[in-house]
Amino acid sequence: MIKPKAIQAFLQTGYDLFYLNKFRFNKLVTELNNYLHPMGLILDESLKKRIWLYTLQSAATNRWFTDLRGFGTTADEQQAAIYLGAFTPVFDDLVDDRTMNHQDIERLQNHQHTENTHYALIWYLYKKLKTHLPKDEKFNHYFKLSVLAQTTSLQQLKNEPLNGDDLQKITFDKGGYATLLYRSILENEFLGKEEYAIYQLGAALQLVNDVFDVYKDHQQGLQTLITNSPDINIAADIFEGQVNACILAIQDLTYSKINKEKMLWKIKVMLSRGYVCFKQLKALPAASSEFSPARYSRRQLICDMERIKNIKRSLEIASTL
Repeated sequence: MIKPKAIQAFLQTGYDLFYLNKFRFNKLVTELNNYLHPMGLILDESLKKRIWLYTLQSAATNRWFTDLRGFGTTADEQQAAIYLGAFTPVFDDLVDDRTMNHQDIERLQNHQHTENTHYALIWYLYKKLKTHLPKDEKFNHYFKLSVLAQTTSLQQLKNEPLNGDDLQKITFDKGGYATLLYRSILENEFLGKEEYAIYQLGAALQLVNDVFDVYKDHQQGLQTLITNSPDINIAADIFEGQVNACILAIQDLTYSKINKEKMLWKIKVMLSRGYVCFKQLKALPAASSEFSPARYSRRQLICDMERIKNIKRSLEIASTL
């Protein structure tokens, strides 16, 4: 049975991400193109799509963390979120370019360049982001940890198989520190064990990303806990354990119970999507004995969350978490 609070959280999330965020995203795209055009550059459709996806992430986390503290976003926090959402894929692309190290990217952040779109945007977005941050120290701390995690994650492209423990640490650090970075743009300080809880949340979110991206990751030769699992149940158990750890950590925080529940319902709606996808993968032939993305078609591996059936399943699962 779907609980009313799950439906309410689902509708609020949709409004935040696909109405409010769409308006801010369109305004951002106009701003970025106005900046790029005098240089003879343009925001191409591929990068624009990726910025859209990351602004969805920043809109979601802003909602969760402001629900938790009990009051909405300030104008600076809204702007920081949209700029961080745009900055992240540009930065990630530069990290993935193996001809550049962190010092090279740092130089691009701090000095204006016009050779290409990524070089131009990394400076512009970093500058704009910094003007809306409450405290540089907090952001800089998690930015460094997030960069380290992102750089370490390049090991996932190695031909030699990574062992499960190393792969899990890479996965959890990548998601955990990225989510802490998104939390750091808010002006309120961490309360009690909030840092630990948000890391657990980020690790669970990264597993959701990985299970949805299993086809793409396999095509790109990227190792994840899902692509490398000979038994999909092993990866599913890690995911379920991490979801439980995340929920317990949030419930244990010293914020008000009402605020924690408000935040958790929206997070449950998001994480429940991972359960739907794992259920689809578990139903594949030999998924519990010889799971390998190479065995299956794109259609078998991709979980379509726009289907009414899957949305219903997701809300049913969210109601039980």
